Amino acid sequence: MGGNPLTGSSKIKFDEPVHNFGAAQQGTPVRNRFTFKNIGTGDLVIFSAKGSCGCTAAAVSTGPFKPGEEGTLNVEFDSRGKFGRVYKDVRVDSNDPSSPATIALEGMIMEPAHPAMAPGEVLFNGSCAECHALPAEGKSGKELYEAVCSMCHDPSDAHKKTAADRMGLALVPSSALKGFISDGLPGTSMPGFAAKHGGPLTKKQIKSLIHYLESLKTAK
Repeated sequence: MGGNPLTGSSKIKFDEPVHNFGAAQQGTPVRNRFTFKNIGTGDLVIFSAKGSCGCTAAAVSTGPFKPGEEGTLNVEFDSRGKFGRVYKDVRVDSNDPSSPATIALEGMIMEPAHPAMAPGEVLFNGSCAECHALPAEGKSGKELYEAVCSMCHDPSDAHKKTAADRMGLALVPSSALKGFISDGLPGTSMPGFAAKHGGPLTKKQIKSLIHYLESLKTAK
């Protein structure tokens, strides 16, 4: 009773497009098997399944899946260096006319702090860079802070911060703040974010961060 793959149209439908894994300890791989079904009238072919960042991987059978047939897609999220609430999505490209489809893992990583790291050697390379460095490109001020600073200074779950929050930073003298951002803080996991140390920030971006934090002193 399958449809005609030459005249029919495929349509992919996931049983659970977003899987909430609850809570996991930092460093523990988070895995889920997503089930989908071809609810169209033509054969479904999966072209690719790609995570939005380097810490998320996906594996799927390409098919073809006849109308009514089911398939699975395995997704794994590497939680090393992550904490707080996370949302990791995967783009699934297929011959469904409405492609791409998006599925995601969401939940809470429950470790209070990052693992020990050498300044500039971990945060700005590999999968860590996907969160701590690459999002800084083209941003400034508050937008830049939200992109690469807030995850450590203002974690969304607020169960424990690894450093002063933005209001605390606003009280730090500008000259000291510039040093912390540019060159890092010895004895901590805070590396120098300036480009001269291998970080993602230009002098102009660092200046914009300081200006944003200073503005909070007069904000209510």
